[in-house]
Amino acid sequence: GAQNLKAAIVALKTMNQQGVTSFLDADAQPEDLAAFAAVRRAGKLTARAHFAPPIAPAEATTVSAAVARVVSLRKQYDEGAIGRAPGISVRNAKLFLDGVIAAPALSGAVLEPYRRNAGTADHPQWVPGDSRGPAVYFPAEALASTLVALGRAGIDPHMHADGDAAVHAALDGVTALRKVLPGAAIRPAIAHDEIVAPADFPRFKALGVIPVLSLQWGKPAGDTLGLRDYFGPERMKILEPAGLLAAAGARIAFGSDWPVDALDEWFALKVGVTRTNAPDAPAEYRGRLGEDPGLSREAVLRAATINAAHELHE
Repeated sequence: GAQNLKAAIVALKTMNQQGVTSFLDADAQPEDLAAFAAVRRAGKLTARAHFAPPIAPAEATTVSAAVARVVSLRKQYDEGAIGRAPGISVRNAKLFLDGVIAAPALSGAVLEPYRRNAGTADHPQWVPGDSRGPAVYFPAEALASTLVALGRAGIDPHMHADGDAAVHAALDGVTALRKVLPGAAIRPAIAHDEIVAPADFPRFKALGVIPVLSLQWGKPAGDTLGLRDYFGPERMKILEPAGLLAAAGARIAFGSDWPVDALDEWFALKVGVTRTNAPDAPAEYRGRLGEDPGLSREAVLRAATINAAHELHE
């Protein structure tokens, strides 16, 4: 407990140093909520703190119990109307729909199979493979019923989807949600969206779905260029499609993915605009990533401010 409390205070200090006034813990464990609630009681909460407790795919068989668990955490911790001062909100739930597209994991759910090397290490011959990664972790009906139940409870779904098959499934789930609850003020988010089928670009705006993008990923680096052989040239063109999503009218919010990544908002905003790595990056990581046009300076600032505030109902 004391260690978690100390960690929460360090986390707040780190965020404050970069001007963060609101954050979402997008995979909030009970001990995280308890620690920040203790900070709050001590009068030391220095940001508006939002929490998204996870719902595991196995819980989709008992949706009402899973949603009730999130609702009980909201009753215990949520402070109601969001004001200017720091406070605690629990009105999100996290659902993981796939893994990661990065090699060698290739655990993101993709629409086109990952390519495989039919040759040797010295003489590679990359051909279409037969793996599309795992099946989306929530089957379609289970995802739809979970999202509808969350919507009825006034809880926003925050879905992890790295691959385009997972993104497609998430959008289909929100389609079901909107059909059942057409007027509900639910603001679903799909985090990561590292590869998205072009036919799905306009669906974000049409369905009111917010792509939460870690803008710092949209650059030449090991995690992106490492996919070249597995994805092939056409798919590499639209990897990390921030600019393409924006052009289709999507309301993009910035998500740091901290602590998996370092918290460096200014670097993330720079990459969002330029699609380039740091000036001192190794030679093989120079230049722009893909053919995505990137975002304007205004667009990245909106992603890190007003659009994220909208997502969190601030």
